[in-house]
Amino acid sequence: MCGRFTLDASNKALNTHYGTHEKLELKPRFNVAPNTYCPIVRLHEDKRVLVSSYWGLVPHWARGDIKVKPINAKAETVRDKPYFRYAYKHQRCLVPATGYYEWKGEEGKKQPYYIKPEGVDIFSFAGLWETWEKGEKPLTSFTIITADASEQLTDIHNRMPVIIDPENYDGWLVDGDASLLTPSKGEFKFYKVSTYVNRPTNEGRDLINPV
Repeated sequence: MCGRFTLDASNKALNTHYGTHEKLELKPRFNVAPNTYCPIVRLHEDKRVLVSSYWGLVPHWARGDIKVKPINAKAETVRDKPYFRYAYKHQRCLVPATGYYEWKGEEGKKQPYYIKPEGVDIFSFAGLWETWEKGEKPLTSFTIITADASEQLTDIHNRMPVIIDPENYDGWLVDGDASLLTPSKGEFKFYKVSTYVNRPTNEGRDLINPV
């Protein structure tokens, strides 16, 4: 699964990378956690836009008190599960990141690792987004798609977020190419970090320092 990531990139850097033009109030994030807001890239009138979105998908058809807000969707079933089916067909997105965390070990003894693709500053998770309009104001939310871990990372965890390479951004956003929902074939840099990252409210660059 993917339950925590980093986004240490300026608004200008994101706009340059994705070809977007929006201005968001961004600050370096070294512990992006579920149930918080962060930028995603989606299509609007056939153009890429950068928008703030809530991590934990709430489908447009949901009613009442929404208790289930999936932060991840499995690549193997995302096209068919009723919860994700509409978003997969119509509302795909990219989730900008500069790295992510995964935990290895048994419950209570887990060691966090920081993971990022080699030689890349900004990269993108495959995601789905929805807008829920039954509350006081519209809520745009997203989930991150996961697949089996690449061979290099299986010793840490058996799942990983799907990473979309820049040359395939339109293949995902425009076409929803299911063949892209596979483990990354690239090389990764990964190392142990402090358990200080375990607490979602902890922040700061020190979280990604090796231990």
